[in-house]
Amino acid sequence: MTGPGAESAPAALAGPWEGLAVVVDDEPLIVSLVRKILGRHGLEVRAAADWEAALAGAAAGAPGLRLVLMDADRPGRRAAAVLRSLRAAAPGVPVLLWGGLSDAEAEGLLQGFEGMAYVHKPFPPSVLLSTVRSLLG
Repeated sequence: MTGPGAESAPAALAGPWEGLAVVVDDEPLIVSLVRKILGRHGLEVRAAADWEAALAGAAAGAPGLRLVLMDADRPGRRAAAVLRSLRAAAPGVPVLLWGGLSDAEAEGLLQGFEGMAYVHKPFPPSVLLSTVRSLLG
């Protein structure tokens, strides 16, 4: 699912949702866009500096944590190790990953995990919203 897209998603594709979403990405524009789009649909979006900060929040039982969104191409810990740690810290919290992985790499990364999805960057707002909707219901 790629494309630069600046289109708005139809209201039928989105919340309203409540609670906290934590986003991990080193691109301020991505963080800002995710905050703006998901904020319009009721989620409070906080940025975490890195995977470790997101894991610490999840492990601490961040009140109202509903969703973790992160760039799978981040340096540091491998994404699969982070996903295992997230599942241990917050077993019921859905995770949305994005990045430049091939379809096969993304499928391999998500294999064995439930409540997780992957989208290719760049993604239009409609893809973000429809994927979040499939994760949150």
